[in-house]
Amino acid sequence: YLCLTRYDIMADVCILQTKVYKATIPDLQQCNMIIRRAHRDADYGLCFHFMKGPFRLSAIGDASHAGTKTSYAIEGQIVCLMQEILIDYVAPRSELNQFQLETLSGPAHPMFGSAKKAKRISHSTSHAEALANHSVLSNAELIAMRYTELTGEGSYTCQQLLEFDSDGKYDIPIDGYTDCMDLFELTIGVKGVPTDRAQRLLVLSIREKRICGKTRHSY
Repeated sequence: YLCLTRYDIMADVCILQTKVYKATIPDLQQCNMIIRRAHRDADYGLCFHFMKGPFRLSAIGDASHAGTKTSYAIEGQIVCLMQEILIDYVAPRSELNQFQLETLSGPAHPMFGSAKKAKRISHSTSHAEALANHSVLSNAELIAMRYTELTGEGSYTCQQLLEFDSDGKYDIPIDGYTDCMDLFELTIGVKGVPTDRAQRLLVLSIREKRICGKTRHSY
């Protein structure tokens, strides 16, 4: 229940769930700390505000660096349904002004959330961020496809839905967000492709989503 309603402690709970047979005293202390924090910040639960359409999907992915306890990064993903508000033109690689930040903000309904240890070891922070970003964009595409299926006129066949998904013809746009400038520059093509083969495939896949129109904007 806490993982579904409190995204701020989801990662801590998921990591503790991996300690099934070899739990130690520090693990028990960590569990008690999570319970105390859940009681202390009880007002942090989900609150769904009323929103008017049209809507957009905000796909936000983030990853930590490898710590002392594990070589795997911690991935955080969230896909939010937000109101669609068009802003003036933003030049590539430029920072948003205060008006644009306020315009892009607002109520958000979480449609998907995940926080867990990464399944693959990352060779750099940029690689870890690329893994999280690619994963959250894929989850956002699934949600956009379901949204298209529900809001479309009439009923679609499976073949039509497959064609919509292949061409990125969703009824709701997807915007991707990252806090890693290196990944952002790789995504929009300012930098070339990475030399690391694993990250190179990830970056090319993210670029392909932009070219095909599955991802509208990258922030």
